[in-house]
Amino acid sequence: MTKKSKTFKLHYIGKEMYNIDVFEREAQRHGVQRAVSFSQLKTLKFGIPVLLASYIKPIPTTNTEQISKKGISSVLPSAEVFGYFTLDGISHNLPKDLSQLLQSKLSIIKTEESPFSVSRACGSYSVGSITYIKEDLSTLLKKIQELFTIHKKEFTNTAQILDSKVCTCPKCKSKTHSTPEALVDLCLDLSCECCTSVNYNEINSYKWFINGKYYPLTPFVLTPAKFARGIQTVTIDDLNLEKQKKSNSSIVWLYNYRQRHYISKTMRNRLKQPKDYSDFF
Repeated sequence: MTKKSKTFKLHYIGKEMYNIDVFEREAQRHGVQRAVSFSQLKTLKFGIPVLLASYIKPIPTTNTEQISKKGISSVLPSAEVFGYFTLDGISHNLPKDLSQLLQSKLSIIKTEESPFSVSRACGSYSVGSITYIKEDLSTLLKKIQELFTIHKKEFTNTAQILDSKVCTCPKCKSKTHSTPEALVDLCLDLSCECCTSVNYNEINSYKWFINGKYYPLTPFVLTPAKFARGIQTVTIDDLNLEKQKKSNSSIVWLYNYRQRHYISKTMRNRLKQPKDYSDFF
């Protein structure tokens, strides 16, 4: 029988804060939430499965049959896949005013505003609101970018009348606008490519996370595997994930986010004990 190869998104959990058992208990309690860059969000879609794995480093060896030209070789690196989550939403820690402005641009199904706190092995935060939306991820990201769209200085002048900002871009004056003077606010509303740009430095100054419901798998090992932070694409033969019921996509506003960079030996041992783990949160 011919093997059927499929591509999947894969994400590694860090070993500094987690082992697989700890991660699974936390994911079953709070769902999965993983930090990614804004640029990586653009490669994803709501509803897709993301495989979760633990990276297995190569083991150096001096086996004469595996000696490389450099005089040493190693067992191939691997990935132990133990579960996956469906990408149902994203979280962010935008300031409250920007979060509310973003909400005003979305097609909202419902909003839950009952603040609560969450503590994870990797950090803690408060959830200010959960907004369920109709937009797909691509549309949502475009609306986020609109919040950070700026007008290029070389095409911006201050008008004498009403002290308004005027666009001097020839393309806007001749094509985009019907008025003799192109107003900057209108250029921003239209996201004119000729005279506006997205301030990605500011976007990247905030935290972005992908969220979803966790599903365990019978563990299996991918060899060889490449380590990468964030999300990568892998090809796997004959892996069929059960289709899950699609839920409404969401965007979650977080505040008081505190990333944990270190766990003491005592806390680390406590996390590894199932009977004590629930008391940690």
